Amino acid sequence: MEKFIKDFKNQKIREIYGRLKFFGLSLGMTYDGNMFELKSVKLGDSKEVLILEFDGGVLTLWNPKGIDIGHRYFEIKRASKIKWEWHLYGEEKTKHNKRFWIFKSFLSFIISITTNDDYLKSGLKFKLYKNAFEVL
Repeated sequence: MEKFIKDFKNQKIREIYGRLKFFGLSLGMTYDGNMFELKSVKLGDSKEVLILEFDGGVLTLWNPKGIDIGHRYFEIKRASKIKWEWHLYGEEKTKHNKRFWIFKSFLSFIISITTNDDYLKSGLKFKLYKNAFEVL
């Protein structure tokens, strides 16, 4: 994790841009233009927390494992907890239009999902064998 942060800050890692996926579930529909660029990377309050700031939201990962970067992908195989936060698109950034998804997992199994977003509440299916997080 620390090598990834150092390489990103030293610009050894090329641009990370694409569609976000959580346990195989894409954020948004396939061709709706929901593409995100990674803007900054940092450690949280402890060395077990990784914070990724995208141009459309903030992703916080606890105990991320298996960070892998390829020509057209960025993936994190596992994390004990993932929190994705963003504001409603086109709206003023206030606490009233802030949305979140929180996934808690053990090994590769989701054990709880908490959200205030209707999109995630609509019964979407996750693929537990997929990576915890991906940018494709």
